[in-house]
Amino acid sequence: MSDPNKKLNSLILKLQKETGLKLTIASDKDPDQETLDKLEHLISQVKTTSSKSSVLSGYLNGVISESEARQLLIRKASDEKPAELFLLHFDNKLDEDSGVLSVLSELFDTSTTEILRMDDNEVLVLHFRHKEHDISELEETAGYLVDTMNTEALASVSVSYDSMALDFSELPLTYRHLKAAMKIGRTFRTSERIFGYHSLGLGKLISSISNESAREFLEEELPGIDFRQFDSETMNTIEVFFASGLNIAEAARALYLHRNTLVYRLDKFKKTTGCDLQNFDDAVKIRIGMLLSQKLNQE
Repeated sequence: MSDPNKKLNSLILKLQKETGLKLTIASDKDPDQETLDKLEHLISQVKTTSSKSSVLSGYLNGVISESEARQLLIRKASDEKPAELFLLHFDNKLDEDSGVLSVLSELFDTSTTEILRMDDNEVLVLHFRHKEHDISELEETAGYLVDTMNTEALASVSVSYDSMALDFSELPLTYRHLKAAMKIGRTFRTSERIFGYHSLGLGKLISSISNESAREFLEEELPGIDFRQFDSETMNTIEVFFASGLNIAEAARALYLHRNTLVYRLDKFKKTTGCDLQNFDDAVKIRIGMLLSQKLNQE
């Protein structure tokens, strides 16, 4: 039978090694099994918390300060490199057998990449580079991730990205940008899968408006209009018309419609709402109203 005091001393030494703290237990009695089990559990917890991935996750989420994270992760100035970050949001919850993480690990050099599971649906990829990459290269990588996850892991995913974090201090801000881009993109650009924080357009502004202000605008500027009452054909017509810069000929081509058919649909919308989409001011009001309505419906 093992000596409990010997086991206790061994566990204390392990805990000291993991934490750097000098520890003693003041007791004249032999340690019981419960005490030894608690120490083993504490060592396990410390090891997990001290792992690089856990420290990075804590730093990104504001649980660990920059100085603490630097102390644990960066040994010398040359270790600090620019990093590209990609946030992946999977349509379905991830499970241990999904194969997603193993597919991701094959796409990047594991010596320079951290793959962090942030929650049941989201994974963050941090890829440390020796030099900065421009935004077009990051967009290309985001598209590659969407395609590869779809074909190799059979998983539907959305990916958000931002400019590279040039040093360690910029990582939390870049991560916040990725989370914002994912939320805004999934709210206002439901047909898309790739969201760059720099190209969110009006969605970025609309997302910062309070629900109270959104409702107030809809009630005062667009009274009686409920965008949920319009069918998909009408909404798609409006979206394409806006995307075409309010140009009837261009929108008709994009919709594969005769010009007169498009004019008929716009006139029908005008009669229903009182808003003329060929009038710039009315078009702006409707565009903002559609986005505000989408925001409120997502809450």
